[in-house]
Amino acid sequence: MKKLLKSLLAFGMAASLVACGGGSSASTGSSSGTASTGGEAAASTSGAKVGDEGKIAVVRNMQASDHTTQFFNGCIAEGNALGYTVDTYVSDGDDAKMQDLLDQVINKDYNIIVISHANEGYQAEYVKKALDAGKYVVCFDCNGEHVPGVTYTSQGDITMTTKTLEAITAKLKECGGTEPYPLCEYNTLGLIIPFDLRGEENQRWADEGKIDLRLCAADFNDAYNSIYNHVTKMLTDYPDQPVGIFLCACAGAVVTGAQDAIDAAGRNEDAWFAGIDISNEVIELIQSQQNFLGVGCCDPYVVGVIDVRIAVLNAHGTETPETFACENVFVGKDNVTSESNMLNMSMPGFGDSDDFKEGIIEELRAKYAQ
Repeated sequence: MKKLLKSLLAFGMAASLVACGGGSSASTGSSSGTASTGGEAAASTSGAKVGDEGKIAVVRNMQASDHTTQFFNGCIAEGNALGYTVDTYVSDGDDAKMQDLLDQVINKDYNIIVISHANEGYQAEYVKKALDAGKYVVCFDCNGEHVPGVTYTSQGDITMTTKTLEAITAKLKECGGTEPYPLCEYNTLGLIIPFDLRGEENQRWADEGKIDLRLCAADFNDAYNSIYNHVTKMLTDYPDQPVGIFLCACAGAVVTGAQDAIDAAGRNEDAWFAGIDISNEVIELIQSQQNFLGVGCCDPYVVGVIDVRIAVLNAHGTETPETFACENVFVGKDNVTSESNMLNMSMPGFGDSDDFKEGIIEELRAKYAQ
């Protein structure tokens, strides 16, 4: 399972990780003065400077990737804007390394720890350790028991899946299909909570008679060939019906494998696919791959921003909800151009958010205004 998760988090993704120094298994990137504009932090008129409020550690159980870079950048920018220094750590998707990193940051002088993608076997244990050590904790897409007093954030996997299925089935209807639409769900259930939630929504649509669902087991060790073979089989089994493909996660190997299978079968007029999660690579693929409709997604930068705000609110005595789903959208071909990237997307939910922005957050922003 550990090897499979590591392969999942690695496949098809860009390898640069500016925010955490190249993506080694225990790499850190410290930022005491990088504002969201990329400039150096300057002292405000009150004499306050970045670092006055304390230190934040962001620990992520994933591989170095474009998506991870954006998440870290959001944490760093918002932390700096609120007067904190921010260090980032990445585990390379290895649960043993993740636990070692958590031990390290719990024993250091961090005031706040943001934990991303910790798994069920240890997540709650380490969150409790951090709380016992006087840290304030926020968890993003973490598996397992919810620890009281900690906010667990997510991308809103159910609504992301709904928006993605709506895009696929609308296109299938447009090209002559009728319910239930044949749909290949490329997924591995039981691997991580987001995949399970996406699978549950697909199953709900199947139970309601909207789709004829086939679960196509994802092999992330050989992503290109596995999706290619699944799509080829679907198109063979449904020669006279429009076919949809739902990708539980999007990256180069999966997207190009699906497109190549459609091209090889000559089904460009009646086979369409879409999936979940965005990055610069995915934005380019939405433009370049003919039958790729787009993705349901959150801006990972904004997720980082929100996670830091929630933790800072906790540190200043404000209660926050047990769970929070960040705003998500469907990004399709009409939403991107050749100039589009993760920094200039002009859609709701990208770039910034009004969530958790009032009260002490506004006060700290004013205090540390650049």
